[in-house]
Amino acid sequence: MKATEVVGDGRYSLFRITTSDRQILEKHLFRRYPRWEWGTFFQFGFRRTPWGLVMRFVDALWPGPGDL
Repeated sequence: MKATEVVGDGRYSLFRITTSDRQILEKHLFRRYPRWEWGTFFQFGFRRTPWGLVMRFVDALWPGPGDL
């Protein structure tokens, strides 16, 4: 995993997602884009640390027919 500097003051953000969740997310993203307009909301858990922020992917709220 790679920590990404967020603000430029030495604090970082670390994003965690399982391989299976990442594969499902990639499949969803590339199935619809760029042919259809769409949006998806995500649920995250997070924890502040002395060095920055740890974010954990929890779930996606996939769009259904007629949402957009």
